[in-house]
Amino acid sequence: MFREGQKGMTTRIRPVLIALALLAGRGQTSLAGPADTIGYILASVTADSHRATIAGLEGFGTRYWSDSNRRDIALWVLARLQGAGVADVVLDSFQISGTWQYNVVGTIRGDTNPELEIILGAHTDAYTGTPSQAPGADDNASGTAAVVEIARVLCHSGYAPRATWRFVGFAAEEIGLRGSESYANRAHAAGTAISAMLNFDMIGHRDASSPVREFTLVWYQGARWLLELDSAMARTYTTLVPVPSTVNASRSDSYSFWMHGYPTIFHYERGTNRAYHTVNDILDSLDVSYVAEITQTGLATALKVDADTEPPPPPPPLPVAVTLSQNYPNPFNPSTVIVFEIPESRHVALAVYDLLGREAARVVDGWTEAGSHTVRFDANGLASGVYLYRLSAGSTSLTRRMVVVR
Repeated sequence: MFREGQKGMTTRIRPVLIALALLAGRGQTSLAGPADTIGYILASVTADSHRATIAGLEGFGTRYWSDSNRRDIALWVLARLQGAGVADVVLDSFQISGTWQYNVVGTIRGDTNPELEIILGAHTDAYTGTPSQAPGADDNASGTAAVVEIARVLCHSGYAPRATWRFVGFAAEEIGLRGSESYANRAHAAGTAISAMLNFDMIGHRDASSPVREFTLVWYQGARWLLELDSAMARTYTTLVPVPSTVNASRSDSYSFWMHGYPTIFHYERGTNRAYHTVNDILDSLDVSYVAEITQTGLATALKVDADTEPPPPPPPLPVAVTLSQNYPNPFNPSTVIVFEIPESRHVALAVYDLLGREAARVVDGWTEAGSHTVRFDANGLASGVYLYRLSAGSTSLTRRMVVVR
């Protein structure tokens, strides 16, 4: 999590509308209770795999954004995602003050609605007042471990997601959310539809003296449904108690997505980690079982969002023959609609003739895709009377009568 005052935040851009259709009675496996598919998948989440990722990142000694090892760290996270089973993993590069920075992006394509995306994200850099020593076990190796573990469990469960899932390690979060800003800006510019962005930042410290295993869910205006869903998943599948909050909303990578209107939630530990942004932020001070349960909460939420995503409707069947429908209205003044169908893409001509066979208007003349087509014909300039309209498509020619009235 970056420190306040490091970067001035711009006025929030008015959110774009992201449509998320919820299914009802689709005949799919239910994802509604603890004995269902979600519970089965969550059972594979382990503390040991989180521990290995946190230890590996801490082992770099520093993950300060400008250190010369920043590409090595990105490549290590890339290899970790590949080892988890994600085949498509790339470095997403951008520049800050003449230095190259590297987001890590792993992708599992959806099988029914790949144009809709679910983002699981965490930042990979760390900060201390001594740049050469920034172990960042809690901030934010713990969040990165959650993203890697979600990827591993999803790959090994055999679950086929409907939407496209992206697992992202953001660079340079500690100097003002720069990696997520770069990613979210380009996603918005490309018109990417993101149904949910789930962020994990500092999820490893827990007050051991507290009998209640609380964690913080930082939520954003316009995404209360995501807060309620994530809270319900935590209560259903873990021992954790979610505590809603809007504190620190602008201090982690989810904020970059909210600025563009994307629904997002921010998973965050409860209580004060006194090792935050110090050389003492190490694995030995963390509760890795707590990290694993927060991971389960986020994974359950992502699975529910994915299962409730409406796939695109199937395309209409192609016609089996060339057809030309009667225009409507008929008689008409001044315009009418003509519908025709072609079973294969081809050159099509649709023309209007008077009763002497003279062409009065050319409505369509060019290459036309297979399917059903609706065109409007405007008879301005034609006298009242009976006309013929003829469709020519390949070797087929069809003719019908129309009546213009004034």
